[in-house]
This record gives sequence, structure tokens and C-alpha cells, in this order.
Amino acid sequence: MIRLVTIFTLFVFSALVNAQPNFAKIDFSDKETILLVFDKIDANWDEQIDTDEFLKSKKQKILREFGRLDHDGDMVIGSAEYAKSVPVINKVIKHIRVCLENYQGNPEIATLLQQHMNEMSAAPFGLMDYNNDGQVDLKEYNNHARHRFIKRFATIDKDSNRFVSRDEFAKGMVLLQSVREKLQTCRQAHMEQQGGSVSP
Repeated sequence: MIRLVTIFTLFVFSALVNAQPNFAKIDFSDKETILLVFDKIDANWDEQIDTDEFLKSKKQKILREFGRLDHDGDMVIGSAEYAKSVPVINKVIKHIRVCLENYQGNPEIATLLQQHMNEMSAAPFGLMDYNNDGQVDLKEYNNHARHRFIKRFATIDKDSNRFVSRDEFAKGMVLLQSVREKLQTCRQAHMEQQGGSVSP
């Protein structure tokens, strides 16, 4: 019976992941594409995105992240499971730090890189395990991730009115894509300098 429940839970988990478009794979260099994504997130069609709409658009990303950390698929992340991911997280932080040194002359890029590095550094197991039971369930991970994406929302919301307009969204997505591309370039260069292989 327990096995059936676990299989059903994983099935639901998979369905939720596939139900949301993967914005990470979208090319935000095309303005028409950006506006289509804006309309997808703007659930009530009021020509602006509020915090709740923005967070709902990140549901797939949160589920993907949780799935990568939940190695045995039991819908909770144990401290031992999380420990397996720490070396990878530290490697990413190192790449961001190297990239940050290269873009100190560009405040916008440098600020976002610093924010990304802070987000990666601020996810120790103890902070995510809100009830201190030695494991992190999906609700706890979601609560922790929400704080991260609220900060991301504030970065895009340039006039700080708690709503993102079409223009703010377009500029924010272009900037975030630029940061991702620069980070990937820095990562490749850093790994090549150290004689490591770069995954495609």
C-alpha cells in the first residue's frame, strides 16, 4: 500500500512539472516571445504581473530543483541527500565568484550575479528544515524558494510598486538572460583554465 502511495505521489509530482512551461529554455532575445510569456504569467489579464502570479510561474522550477535534491524519490530531502549536492553547489558558487570579478564595471550585471551567489549560499539544510525533523518536504522547500523568487521579482519591479509592467518584464528578462549567458561563458573559461571538461 505504501509503495502504491509513493508511486502515485511521484506520478502527481511528474504531472505538475510537465504542466508548466519551462521558461529557462525560452529565448528572451525576441520581444514577441517575451510578451507571449508575459501573457502566460498574467493570469487575470490586467496588463501587469503581481507577486502571486510571478511565484506561480516558478512552480515548475521549484519542483525541478526539489526533484534533483530528492535522490531516492520519497518526496523528502534527508540531510544525507542534501550533503551529496553540497560539492556541486560550492562549485557553482565558485564559478559565479570568478564571473563576478570580471563584471565589477557593470553594476547591473554585478548586482544580479551577487544576488545569485547569495541565493546559492543561503540554502543550508537547517534553514530549509523549518520543523527541525531532519528532513525537508516539498512544502518546506517551496516556502524557502518563495523568498528567493520574491527577491527576483523585486529586481524586475524597477519602480517598486509591487507590480511588473510589460516594459519592466521585457527589460528584466533580457537582463536575466544576459546574466545567464555571461555566467555560462565564465564557467566554461574557468573550467578550461583548470583543465576540466565542460558539459554541453
